[in-house]
Amino acid sequence: MSATSWLPFDSAKWESAKWLHQWKYDPRPALERLAQGEAEDKVWEEFWNYLHHQGDVCERSYLTVVALSQMPRAPHQKGQLYVFVATVEIERHRKANPDLPDWLRPEYRRAWIRLTDMALGDLRSASDDMLVRSALGVVAIGRNQLLLGALAASWTADELVKVADSEMEWSRLYDANRQ
Repeated sequence: MSATSWLPFDSAKWESAKWLHQWKYDPRPALERLAQGEAEDKVWEEFWNYLHHQGDVCERSYLTVVALSQMPRAPHQKGQLYVFVATVEIERHRKANPDLPDWLRPEYRRAWIRLTDMALGDLRSASDDMLVRSALGVVAIGRNQLLLGALAASWTADELVKVADSEMEWSRLYDANRQ
């Protein structure tokens, strides 16, 4: 991945990008492991722990979104990918989180075009609940529908049913067992 990516892993931008809180976490080794299909669960756990923490994200989170958008993806990774990138983009808009650096803006926009196209392609054949919801979230975010994207990518099916029940009387009006 490092030889073909927009931002090579040896770039000084990775070194100068701010990290989250006091953790001096470098996501490049985990990105390499993910690209090689190694320790995927552990990699995603690292990303959630060090690039997103209780709503906080950092410049390295944004760089990781770009890197992930360029990486070939195995089908079982896509749900995790979409939930992670959607969460980073949603949290990027919190007042407490850093702005996207000017030097990263053009490539970050291109990353979201790639991610949206990838998610649209996956929706053609997706049937897994998490993959469908997270891909829909990415498409919504990619189309500047941040709130809709947050609902689709972040809320579980049970949470969505509760809201639908309280706002639309979903259970009373629709047969939940009907396909």
